[in-house]
Amino acid sequence: VDDSLRAQTSKVFAPFEMGVWLMIGLIIFLTAMLTTWFSGESDRRVQTARRNSRTRGRDEPKRLNYAIWGRLGLDSCLRTGTYFTSAGIEQDDGASLPTKLLLFGFGLFTLVVISAYVANLAAFLTQNNYKYVGTIDDATKQGWKVCALPATKEELEVAWPDTKFVFSGAGAGSYHGLIEEWDANKCKAIV
Repeated sequence: VDDSLRAQTSKVFAPFEMGVWLMIGLIIFLTAMLTTWFSGESDRRVQTARRNSRTRGRDEPKRLNYAIWGRLGLDSCLRTGTYFTSAGIEQDDGASLPTKLLLFGFGLFTLVVISAYVANLAAFLTQNNYKYVGTIDDATKQGWKVCALPATKEELEVAWPDTKFVFSGAGAGSYHGLIEEWDANKCKAIV
């Protein structure tokens, strides 16, 4: 079982494949940009910034526009991303109809994605990362100790002399004893 920090943290992203994560990011970005475009607040901010630049004596309207729209876009992406990760949407009573429709669609998208993610995450967090070893030769190559019943000791040591076997009398030579040995981490495989 791989209990490393990387394996455990990668489980958080396991419910969705990379393409789905990219699509979610793209939808957050597009919603943020469209919200900025539809809102009247962005026009007011642009006009205010232009007025302020003229009073300071700047004559760089094109560069200023890129800076203003870039900042508005970043602000909107962060706001929309925050709403998405908190499973909520922006509430604005004075918003235009296109903005309200966009946010309604984004809210529905958020509901579906969060529901699917939470349902799948529970399954992935409880999943163990076992390494499959199909043969005793594979276990020998991995350097694993193999638990076996004492009654099979001679045959196993003759057939696989390089394998590290653990023969124990625990559980009076029963399979329950093998499982106890495995649970105690005395071996990584059972024959």
